[in-house]
Amino acid sequence: GPAVLKRAIETGIVDEGVPNSDVIARIEARDRRALALWDETIDVLAAAFASTLATFDPLLVVVGGGFALASWTSLHEPLEKRMRERAMSHLRARSIVRAKLGDAAALVGAGCVALDGGVA
Repeated sequence: GPAVLKRAIETGIVDEGVPNSDVIARIEARDRRALALWDETIDVLAAAFASTLATFDPLLVVVGGGFALASWTSLHEPLEKRMRERAMSHLRARSIVRAKLGDAAALVGAGCVALDGGVA
């Protein structure tokens, strides 16, 4: 979210002080510069998720956060496709899912870890 908005401001796609929704609106309106930024964002996330798959071998990747959830329709399919292209062959069946708890997912997860005695 904040990183995408910062890049959108740096590249002149939106002005400083606008909400993330303005960037998403430009992506959905097929603005050429916004689409280039979106393509770059998806590449970076796909590389990070493929690395996460190789390192931790999770059953799935859960995506949360305001920007990702607000742009889910534009994000999910291309991100999952590129992640699978970059992942090692035995990990390509992994899926990306939307966090059911939305922005609260990280807080709920941290609370669960705390209640469970922390991280060993």
